[in-house]
Amino acid sequence: GIRKEKEECEKKIMNLQTKISLLEQKKQDLKNEIEEISEEAEFYEKTEIIDDIRGLDFRIKRMEREKESLEPINMMAIEEYETTEERYLTLKTKYEKILKEKEAVLKFIDKVENRKKEVFMDTFNKIAENFSSIFFELSGGEGDLLLENEMEPFEGGIDIEAKPRGKEIKRAAAMSGGEKALTALAFVFAIQRYKTAPFYLFDEIDAHLDDENVRKVAEMIKRASKDSQFIIITLRDAMMASADRLFGVSMKDGISKIVAVELQDTTKYEGKKFEVIEEA
Repeated sequence: GIRKEKEECEKKIMNLQTKISLLEQKKQDLKNEIEEISEEAEFYEKTEIIDDIRGLDFRIKRMEREKESLEPINMMAIEEYETTEERYLTLKTKYEKILKEKEAVLKFIDKVENRKKEVFMDTFNKIAENFSSIFFELSGGEGDLLLENEMEPFEGGIDIEAKPRGKEIKRAAAMSGGEKALTALAFVFAIQRYKTAPFYLFDEIDAHLDDENVRKVAEMIKRASKDSQFIIITLRDAMMASADRLFGVSMKDGISKIVAVELQDTTKYEGKKFEVIEEA
């Protein structure tokens, strides 16, 4: 590049200048020596001395011509080199700074990812424990939450394995409607037990459950209602019997009407049939 070319030119010039200086010094030394031994000159071949001096002059002139052939040095190239070098050093400094910042960001990301995984696994394990407990309460069987990818939990989903009492272990996809409903409710309640929400809205979650399971679900909702509000759309008597308040909806002349009923003592409604409430 420019820098290398500049260095080579400067090196050649320095070498030539050194040689010229040495030859000039040698020439002067010879002249001095000739003057000192002028009295003894007759003993030497005059032509040989003259030839030696002429040879030195020739070499000096040749080297001077070589020096001149290297000139003029392109001073703009030197200036351009210095500007380019300065820009290079600036960019190098910025690059090294960016590398350090990148390394710091990557370390922070790793820290966040590790913390995220740690929090997720802690949450998942607690919810899985709640699920097993609640599934047993509702069905008398065994239920487990499993990660599809235990090594990389965020790369997969969650599988549910359930074994209702007296039955084989099943994946959710192979369950009946009632089993799916019970399993799904166990999962919702497992999350609710870990971290409650202000209210829950259920739409006929008991449609596929038998009366016994409706009663169990209603009892569980009743206990959970101490921490959250549950709004449930249902047609099942056992579910209505556990409510604190009922809202009956009817339609007359194409207009929906709502009538509210307070249930201060829900036990007196157990086992009774509820009729559709209509406003008079």
